[in-house]
Amino acid sequence: MLKYILSLLMLLISTPAFAGSNLIKNPGFEEGRQDNRNLPRYWEATEEKHVSPEYVAENVSLVPAGRKGKSLKINLTKRVANGPGLGFLSDWIEITPGKEYELKVDVKSRGPKPIIFAIGYGLEKEERKIIYRAQKQLRPQSNDWETFSRSFPSQSGSKRFQKVKWLRIKLYAYHPQGDVYFDNVSLKAK
Repeated sequence: MLKYILSLLMLLISTPAFAGSNLIKNPGFEEGRQDNRNLPRYWEATEEKHVSPEYVAENVSLVPAGRKGKSLKINLTKRVANGPGLGFLSDWIEITPGKEYELKVDVKSRGPKPIIFAIGYGLEKEERKIIYRAQKQLRPQSNDWETFSRSFPSQSGSKRFQKVKWLRIKLYAYHPQGDVYFDNVSLKAK
């Protein structure tokens, strides 16, 4: 009986949501896609109705982070910065409903205003609908790397968040034009 309990405990501790390990795939943008090594694997561009795939290919890249590894660089032209902006969505993340989470990201901006989102979906994979959204407008104070975080759900959103089964993290930037860099994205259960 004791062996069974110890085995079960070890299994629980090793699961990502329990252990507090990072739930984001490719959080440091070290891996490029197979079809385009300059775009991050497990992340997809948003605002595709307004921004062409050619624009993304020309203005998004994986570049040295200045420390170690790579970062996601988005160059916003005036047209896109003043219009739809541009963001990247993480791969789907299955979560434990009702838990609290902390989202962290390193950002460096030379102009654009970055925002991070945690977007929650209910139901099964085939019929996912947005039922929860937490966001944080980031206000970098310098042209250097800064770490930002956002815990969720808030008191007012906790009832809706209990129904969330899937999350996607969105890294987004808009006005004014310039370069913005994202790195070390982390989502952990508290």
